[in-house]
Amino acid sequence: MYRGRRGVSLMSQKHFVRVVRRIGDLTEFRDRNLMDRSLVKTVAELLPGSEVALYDVKTAGPPLKLLLVCCEGDGLGVNTAEETLLPEVLSDAILNCINTGKVMQGALGPARLFAIYPVRGGRQDICSLLVQTGKAGIEESREFMEGLLRIHHNYLLLLDESQRDKLTGLLNRKTFDSEIGRIISQPLGPPKPSPFEKVRKPIPDEQARHWLGILDIDHFKGINDEYGHVFGDEVLILIARILNRCFRENDIIFRYGGEEFVVVLRVLARKDADIAFKRLRRTIENYDFPQVGRVTVSMGTVEIHPNDVPASVVGHADQALYYAKRTGRNRACALRTATDNTAENSAA
Repeated sequence: MYRGRRGVSLMSQKHFVRVVRRIGDLTEFRDRNLMDRSLVKTVAELLPGSEVALYDVKTAGPPLKLLLVCCEGDGLGVNTAEETLLPEVLSDAILNCINTGKVMQGALGPARLFAIYPVRGGRQDICSLLVQTGKAGIEESREFMEGLLRIHHNYLLLLDESQRDKLTGLLNRKTFDSEIGRIISQPLGPPKPSPFEKVRKPIPDEQARHWLGILDIDHFKGINDEYGHVFGDEVLILIARILNRCFRENDIIFRYGGEEFVVVLRVLARKDADIAFKRLRRTIENYDFPQVGRVTVSMGTVEIHPNDVPASVVGHADQALYYAKRTGRNRACALRTATDNTAENSAA
């Protein structure tokens, strides 16, 4: 990149084509993990001499805890993907970047500079940090970096609009259909991380399995009829918040439609899934909903097996849900086996 007499940035046609192609690559993916890697590769390729690393913020500290997502070049000498130990000057700058939302620049030594860029998700929250280090050119590339991250953010906004329910902010039915197909098609062994998992740390057991739970609000039509749709919508929003609080960041939550929600868990054993769904049911039962008061839910749960048919998985969970409704509501029931149509109250 060269500057003319008036300070206007000029680039060769060849370099311009590379930039356009890389931006095209960046907006090709629908998978957040692949997008992250494409972003890092794009920066490393278009800014030769820079080392680039992308981090998820586990805790905004102090003590600061980061999770390395991907890196290009020599990086920062990170030797573990679990917790990252960084130089103090860099940790302080990262904390300032998180707290202020502004780009931070500085020096790691006499001949090593750094820049830290907040990477925003589909909404305005900072979801990760892009750290660029190098011997020179850090300041000069700032305008380019900010423009590239703005493109990245705008694209995430478009993805959010197509993947999320507008009322609750949860993933929508269309996204569920594609995600359940991805999970079922995985071979046995360690599952690949979902693009919708907030934390990429895998469960440290290769035998971890997926469970699906369908949740239906009991007597929801009565809530709408008695209190109106405004309060009915508020119940849906509050239950979505409870779902986010009750489950781990590796679990995936959807608004399936109307008053139905779906949760996909990855756990080691059935009892772990039962405990999670039992905790959710009790939390909702004990919550005081404004104006409406007490609200309960019924749930049907089923284990997801490799090579299952998505419609069959949902159908089995629906059978368990209907059993919970018929036998008194406010309970969580699961099929005894994948081939048995008999449900049982396994997580009351």
